Amino acid sequence: MTRPTNGRAGREGKRNEIRDSYGEELAQLMSRQLPLHPTTNLLHLGSVGALPLLRLALPRLPNGSATALVYTFDEVARTQAALSAFPQVTVINEWEELPPDTRYEVVTSIVPYHLSMTFIDQIIATGLASLKPGGVFIMGGDKRKDFERYQAMLAHRVDNVQTLATNSHQRVVQAEASAVRKRGGLRRVI
Repeated sequence: MTRPTNGRAGREGKRNEIRDSYGEELAQLMSRQLPLHPTTNLLHLGSVGALPLLRLALPRLPNGSATALVYTFDEVARTQAALSAFPQVTVINEWEELPPDTRYEVVTSIVPYHLSMTFIDQIIATGLASLKPGGVFIMGGDKRKDFERYQAMLAHRVDNVQTLATNSHQRVVQAEASAVRKRGGLRRVI
């Protein structure tokens, strides 16, 4: 029988359990919405939900590839070990390790509500910049964790955000590459 951990370590463990269940629930909801075909090139940004989402998506990508950007080196090792049966997976933990010339048909992210707004904005910007023409950026989050705020950040960068799925407190939204606003210049309003 394990002894319960008290103090700071106990609180940190509890936060990790909450984040893991949050990621797993959203990965289940999001995986049903992914427009995957056998050769899709998939990118997942963030540690939250990376492992459960990739476990659900990879069997549908026999000739495709998947890249996951996680937060720490420990998560790289854990994710690589868990997905070792799938040779088409690359797991990295630095923004600079993303290949600059590679574009993806599907980019996903489960909002890491425990991180800063600046970091989440970077996830959205990188996700949209990494799309192939005709690609989609799919983002999921919890309405109880201010998901509307993050959805508004996405809507600020694209012309159209569509809700793909929702349950009592979670939502999955999509933005298409064709809807990404180009920076600079004036927008014509008629």
